Amino acid sequence: MKRAFTLIELIFVIVLLGILGAVALTKLNATREDAIAAKKAKLLTTAINEIASNAIGQDNLTNGLEAYSNVLSEMVNRGEVVKNGSDNNLTLLTGSNHRCVTLALVNVNREQKLDVTYESPGGDAVCSGLQKILHNSDYSLVLKKQMVRY
Repeated sequence: MKRAFTLIELIFVIVLLGILGAVALTKLNATREDAIAAKKAKLLTTAINEIASNAIGQDNLTNGLEAYSNVLSEMVNRGEVVKNGSDNNLTLLTGSNHRCVTLALVNVNREQKLDVTYESPGGDAVCSGLQKILHNSDYSLVLKKQMVRY
């Protein structure tokens, strides 16, 4: 006698495979977003370190932030960072041009300070993850006698 699968058994297997596929794709997408957030956090940290290194050797940073950081310059060229009306005020974009983190070089009492501020992440998972990474790192450095904290 020939043994074969019934139609019910085949439908059951197809439904199970569909459910497993949906769960796997959701996890894969979340992992991808976490990786993008970690990459952007590393780039931003490197850019801040480059700016701080240049600030040590110069009296004033007058040429705009991207002139003092190769990483920021490349990110501006790729469209990942945009200028906010000034070369000393740059915003990192995530997702579909969502404003996430802003770097601003501010002159306070004849000293320069690098401000790192967070925009509202909205529903952008990459922005939310990036801000969480930067906040948890509690990374700080001195830029022209001022503390940079983000």
